[in-house]
Amino acid sequence: MWAKMPGSSRSKIDALRSELGQIVRTHLPRVALGLVSFGARSGNSCAASETLLQPAPGQLDRFDGYLGKFNPKGRGPVVLGLETAVQSVSGSKGPVRLLLIHDSPDNCRQDVCAFARDLAKKQPRIAVDVISLGLKRSQQGAMACLTKATGGRLIEAATMDAVLAGLDKSISAIPSATPAGLRKPPTTTRPTVVKKPVPKSTGVTARARLAGSKKAITGGIIWQIESKSPLKPSVSRTIRQPVLDVSLAPGNYRITMRTELVRLSKDVVVLPGARQPVMLEFDGGLVAVKVIGAKDRSTLVTVTRATTTDDAAGSAVWSGPASSARALLLKNGLYRISVGNGLNRISRTLDMAGGARHAIAFGSKTARLTVTSADLGKEQATAAEIRIAVDDAERPGKRRIIARSASTQATFELPTGPYHVTLRAFGAEKTTLMVLAAGETRSQTLTLPQMALRVTSHVGKNDKLAGSGIRYRLWRTNQLERPIAVSRKAQPVFHLVPGKYRIESRIGLQNAVMIRDFDVGSGASGNLELRHRAGRVDFSLPTEIAAGLRQITFWELLDQESRTIWQSFAPSPSVTLAAGTYEVKMSSKGTHYSAKFAVVAGRIQAITPNKY
Repeated sequence: MWAKMPGSSRSKIDALRSELGQIVRTHLPRVALGLVSFGARSGNSCAASETLLQPAPGQLDRFDGYLGKFNPKGRGPVVLGLETAVQSVSGSKGPVRLLLIHDSPDNCRQDVCAFARDLAKKQPRIAVDVISLGLKRSQQGAMACLTKATGGRLIEAATMDAVLAGLDKSISAIPSATPAGLRKPPTTTRPTVVKKPVPKSTGVTARARLAGSKKAITGGIIWQIESKSPLKPSVSRTIRQPVLDVSLAPGNYRITMRTELVRLSKDVVVLPGARQPVMLEFDGGLVAVKVIGAKDRSTLVTVTRATTTDDAAGSAVWSGPASSARALLLKNGLYRISVGNGLNRISRTLDMAGGARHAIAFGSKTARLTVTSADLGKEQATAAEIRIAVDDAERPGKRRIIARSASTQATFELPTGPYHVTLRAFGAEKTTLMVLAAGETRSQTLTLPQMALRVTSHVGKNDKLAGSGIRYRLWRTNQLERPIAVSRKAQPVFHLVPGKYRIESRIGLQNAVMIRDFDVGSGASGNLELRHRAGRVDFSLPTEIAAGLRQITFWELLDQESRTIWQSFAPSPSVTLAAGTYEVKMSSKGTHYSAKFAVVAGRIQAITPNKY
């Protein structure tokens, strides 16, 4: 009950707290009223049912008070709640009507249909109405046996507006309703019918229309009702329907009508026993936009305010899918209405006058084209672009791009005609010419020429790297500002289109780095081997230090120009270094050691520093 339903910004319980008491106060001011709760305890209790208010007349304020405090937390023993309600009316006489409000079937393994049959047999004076809130499709109809057996009314509501309308309908009918078991059998003689004036219920009937027109506005309207006087509880309701017809308690209200572009409000005073009529007038016109062949929300309608019929820019007023542009209210003035997908757009100019209604349909049926890029590597897919172009009549031999997408699969809505469809990545491209017919659905798969290039790094002549600790970066030689691919695999595979590239192979974090430029041709696969002039050095502690455990040692490595290139606190570290001469220094408890050595490509050596 704390979840929300479509069409409402409030939870189910919050909306019911504010609306149920108001509807009861409007329709049942003198009826003996009671209240039973179930599911108010937390946890998995199936014994949570309680008579909060024993049925009696004149206790509307107490009813509102209990509603305001009700806080459902646990499971929903629906049958137990009904049994508790039946017990609360066991001492009364005459017909009784129970209204069950729930949002799921009984989840305490109780049989509501068996209860219904037993109730109808033993208590024919009791009828049960049910309002079900947002049941799943598999749960719908679960309460039909209850209302059918007792002569009640079943309302299954999918939105909060439908819930509130169902409450109003059910509760307003209670004073004149009779349980099925107490209905008198039909007589053969026809009774004399005495016509009595039907009393008007208290509330509001609101409509909207264009100024100077008698015809109501019915498309895309949302009504908002807010109480202005200190009503208890306050009222805040949103209703989606062309004409507002709702029961309200006497008081002051603000009625608001909203559409995609317009908001109109009016303050009204609702008097007892009367349906207050409200008319909201809009000083402008209405346009309905229809896009023939628009199949999804990718076709957008844009409305801009224009200063002249040739004003292609203007200020944007509204933009949205074609399905939402079927009834747009516009103030008087000149507008440009455009329909398109991507860069492909069709526009028309509209001069809106007060009270006018326009219907605009765009073009013949469009074609739908889905373009898929196949066999792209991860790096290519990130940089790929699909373009749709047409021949430019104003520049012979040139093309004009009308749509583009950075996705590896894109769908375009296009007018009939010829198109150049292009897939681009890393400067390479593949283009095909397609001619589309009205209403046609086409698919096109494009593949770029590319090579699967496997890269391997070696230390020395034959020591192929196969473990961790290596990183590759790859650039196009004409775009060195940013790498197009990065990998930490020992033998990565890059999918590359023909062109010139630069690759960097780095072993560890020191100076074992190799950079190489290379060309990629039109072959399907290839291998690139990188041979580092580097070797591995394993450092070990002197025997007098190695004998002592948990000693802190500090290593520092200097190149042949006495620049520090590496430091470590590890007891016996290992590093891969470019070929050359080095000096290592080590300190432990104030004692200093050093060693000079040369790194030879492809060689693994152990170095133990000496005291100095």
